[in-house]
This record gives sequence, structure tokens and C-alpha cells, in this order.
Amino acid sequence: MFIKGRVVDFVVMVVLFVATWISIYLAHRGKTREIRSIPSLTAVTEGVKRAAEMGRPVFMSAGFGGVGSATTMAGFAMLDVVASECARLEVPLRTTFASSETLGAAEMIVAEAFRREGRPDLYQPGKQVIYFSGEQYAWVAGIGGLMARERPACAVYMGTFFSEALYFGECGARVGALQIGGTTAQLALPLLAMTMDYLMIGEEIYAVAATITKDPVQMGSVTAQDIGKIILYAISVIGVILMLAGSDIVVKLMNT
Repeated sequence: MFIKGRVVDFVVMVVLFVATWISIYLAHRGKTREIRSIPSLTAVTEGVKRAAEMGRPVFMSAGFGGVGSATTMAGFAMLDVVASECARLEVPLRTTFASSETLGAAEMIVAEAFRREGRPDLYQPGKQVIYFSGEQYAWVAGIGGLMARERPACAVYMGTFFSEALYFGECGARVGALQIGGTTAQLALPLLAMTMDYLMIGEEIYAVAATITKDPVQMGSVTAQDIGKIILYAISVIGVILMLAGSDIVVKLMNT
């Protein structure tokens, strides 16, 4: 009935499915696990305050993904925080997306953030959310020009990025911006690590999004992911200990 070597995979998948369902159910009932404080999220407030003191704008991008991308959704959550802080401190905001389908959502997020902070008069349609191009390197060149002209004091990158991540980091460093970045793309992570002051690695961006939105599905999913990691770490540690003791029972079990 089962393919040899896939039984354990199936069992782990079922366990993770059940853990995810239970975690989301508990989150809907208000029984969520506390997510640790993530320095990158705290740094956003610090960066916007820095921009206010220097009289310079804040730049934010959620990258190259479309509205169907989980990383773009996480970037939208961060945009809401950045826009709210900019509205509260009356700091100019510049944000751009490579995908035209994200522009409407971004405009709505920024407009709502300024309205929520009681400063709808500071919202400027078409000026705060900017579209350069749907072509990757035309979009990259547009951001490079914007960074050089407006010299943001803080730059936030959270979403889908590729090789352009290094260029963005260099542009920000050239103008002296406090830089906060995060992505799940393995190609871009080392590039961001070289140039960011604060870095969100992989799934941390989803934890940040869950912290911001308090959405039960996101909170439950983050909890379930941690449960899965604990299970896998436990299997690995037990397997190593048993192998050192001369038993290969875990290896045989994994090959079942």
C-alpha cells in the first residue's frame, strides 16, 4: 500500500497537518503562543525615528513577487507598520513593487495606515507608491535612481528578492541608510547579510508578519512549523546517539 521509504514521510506529514490544524484552532480561540521579539521589527521604529530626525524619507519594498506570493503578503504586513510609523512621525514614504498587480493593494495599505494614524492629509496617491517597471533590471535601475535622489535615512526590504539584493544594499549603504532586510530566497540571503544592519532569515519574515497582523492562521502556522522543527531535531539527535551506541534502528525506521 505504501512505497518503501515513504512511510515515515507520510507519518510526519500527517503529524504536521494535525499540529497545524490544532494550532490554528487554538489561535482562533485566543490561545496563541507568544512569539519572541524580533530585533528587525523593533528596528523599523528606530529607522523611521532616525529619518524624522534627519529630515529624510523612508524607503520600503516587498520585492519582485506578485499578490499570490506568501513573501509579498509578509511584505504587505511590514509596509503597514512602516506606513503607520511614517504617518505618525510625518516622515515622507517611498515604496515600490515590480509587479503592477500589487500596486492597488499597496496604495490601499498606505492610505489606510495614514487614515488610521489620523493623518489622511499626508497621503499622496501616486507619489508614495511608485511603479517603475515590471522588468527586473529596469525596476532595479529605478530604485537605484530613487535612492540616489532622495537619500532615504531608512530602507526596508522584505519579500522576494534575487541578485538585485546586493545592489539595493550597496545603494542604501552609499546614502548612509539604516537597512533592514529579509527574504526566503537562498540566492538573496547572503547578499542581504553582507549589507543589512538587521536581517530576517527565511521563516523569520513570516513570524514578523504574524506578530504584526495577529492573524490566527499565520500565528497557528508559525507554531506548527516550530513543532515540526522540534520533532525533526529530536529524531536527528536520537538517531545520532543510537548510532554512537551501535544501533541503526532510526536509520532502518527512516527507510521503512
